[in-house]
Amino acid sequence: MNTEREKLLAKLEKLVALAGSDNEHEANLAMETALRIAAENNIELSQISQQSRPKAEMKKEDVSKGSARLSVTHTYVSSILKQFFEVKVITGGNRASGRKIWFVGKQENIDFAKFLYNYLENTFFKLWYSYYEKNRHAKNARESYFLGLWQGLTAKLNEAKVKIEQALQEQIRSGYALMLVDNQKVLENALVEFFPNLINTKAKSIQIKNSHALNDGIEKGKQINIHAGLNGDIAPLQIT
Repeated sequence: MNTEREKLLAKLEKLVALAGSDNEHEANLAMETALRIAAENNIELSQISQQSRPKAEMKKEDVSKGSARLSVTHTYVSSILKQFFEVKVITGGNRASGRKIWFVGKQENIDFAKFLYNYLENTFFKLWYSYYEKNRHAKNARESYFLGLWQGLTAKLNEAKVKIEQALQEQIRSGYALMLVDNQKVLENALVEFFPNLINTKAKSIQIKNSHALNDGIEKGKQINIHAGLNGDIAPLQIT
């Protein structure tokens, strides 16, 4: 592969990623540009791959929580980040030294994940306190409510992802899907490189103890606006 072709493929990769934007104008423009460049240079968009991406583009950043334990929202928030925002989230440390979180991924994804982690953590607690004020006598409600928020937001993001993929033209869609698969492969390889002795722990099952809290959480989770957080004043997590 020559240098000019590498540059073209890199440009197409960025355009394909933009074609998945929820900004309709941006997505359409990126789609049209990608198709034009591909046609002019006799390139199939299915050739777009990140397998040759330099490892230096994958980063690892330590985040200090400054506390003896992780927030009760951590499992839910980190799951959202891993499913939809192309980062890996690793936890470590202990009560004596303080808990830590590591984000692994491209720098721009890590930067967004640091912000989004705090935004979702704050949003989850804000919604929970609002629910609790109206349901002070509810028993075993908090964990069920947080689970509901996670289920509702996950459903919303999955629905948005499906709509984006359906809106892409067929040629763009194949390249977009391949790019997502390659992104995951690169992330998995980076995880092995940065954490060669990583032990995967099995997530504990969560029992639904309050169906009212769960259902209310699901409805509120569907209403969480990720993009609204970009205009807020919540500080990102502190890098150590």
